[in-house]
Amino acid sequence: VACLRYARERLSTLADRCAICDGKHAFGAASLLPTVCSRPLCAFQLQVFGRMLVGATCLATRAEVLDFLVATTTLAARSDRARDVLDPPCELDGAPADAARAAKILAAFPSFEAIVAAARAGDGGLAAVERTLAARDAKAPALLRWILTSNRAHVVSLA
Repeated sequence: VACLRYARERLSTLADRCAICDGKHAFGAASLLPTVCSRPLCAFQLQVFGRMLVGATCLATRAEVLDFLVATTTLAARSDRARDVLDPPCELDGAPADAARAAKILAAFPSFEAIVAAARAGDGGLAAVERTLAARDAKAPALLRWILTSNRAHVVSLA
């Protein structure tokens, strides 16, 4: 019964955990695909064994990459070509949002240092980041999820 309860609880939060060590990702993975944290042993196991081990295909998104994605989305939302650049169209919890609305929400985002601090403090993880964002704008967590899930590029940190 305990295993079944654990499995049921974890199914809704799989993207928040490393597929190898089960440790919390600082920012969650916001992906349907399993991801592996950047701890040296987990990254090594992913590199050596790859998908055969856990089905994971990539390391979890790092803070620098999220910062880059939010910054580029902010610039895109303020651009004259926002309608062309923001593709797929921005959807916040199922409701479409135009570039002006996205820019307004992005302007309310706290500093990225505050987002990182929320992710790494206490229980941390994506839930803590979403609480921090929701304190600024109710749609901010949905916008962050949209930024992460609509990203089609393979962006990695060089640090």
